[in-house]
Amino acid sequence: MTFAPNTEGRFYELDEAIYRQAPGVNISNLKLMGRSPAHYWAKLNAPPITPTPAMVFGTLVHRACLEPQKLKGSFAVKPSDMDFRSKEGKAWRDSQTAPIIDAEQASALTQIADQIASHEIAGEILKNADREVSQFKRRESGTMLKGRIDAHTMHEDYETLVDIKTTDDASPGAFARTIANFGYAEQAAFYLDLIGASRFYFIAVEKAAPYAIAIYKLDEASIAKGREKNNRNLDLLEMCEKTGKWAGYFDGIQEISLPAWAKKEGE
Repeated sequence: MTFAPNTEGRFYELDEAIYRQAPGVNISNLKLMGRSPAHYWAKLNAPPITPTPAMVFGTLVHRACLEPQKLKGSFAVKPSDMDFRSKEGKAWRDSQTAPIIDAEQASALTQIADQIASHEIAGEILKNADREVSQFKRRESGTMLKGRIDAHTMHEDYETLVDIKTTDDASPGAFARTIANFGYAEQAAFYLDLIGASRFYFIAVEKAAPYAIAIYKLDEASIAKGREKNNRNLDLLEMCEKTGKWAGYFDGIQEISLPAWAKKEGE
């Protein structure tokens, strides 16, 4: 199937730059509607941001694990004895066309990819999976939705989606907080509805040795909550597009109180 903008369908080898430029609401931007329409509008109309070091490393981890054949030339390794304050260091830095990482990060890339590939369950799930799958689908209202899935496969007779997440702590308690803080429940629900799959797995891998891995399947109640937020945000988005009004926070005076954890301090 040949890709064309505003076309519904699933595309397995669509260039990432083409995907990003294609019309459609993605989950990263949609989550901003939960903060306010003004924040969504600002992000949509802002110039491209310069990726942070954490964003660069996360992108490289995905490439190392999912598309290792594309990893060569994706980064430059800073020599350990080089100082970017020196003339030579500045010249070397400015001559690089790929993101610069240090030797420790380069080693971590290899070890993380090896850990995932050799993990009994993660390796099996990803072994025959389609990687970096782009999907476009319209709501009944006509709004185009889009998503780019890390991996899509059949696992235990279920159509399964997989998302690799780098994290500081992959333990259940810590990663549950990460899911809440970064809206991963909304992401899981969005991708499941977009693809029409029945299962969504997070492969959480720590960014530092021993690069421990945990695989999580979000419970149905959490996915339902994420779906509820997505539908509410999409309805709000369509209303804003219709009216041309992109409001910020509530204009009036609101009563506010300390969060629950602060109220408990000293008890």
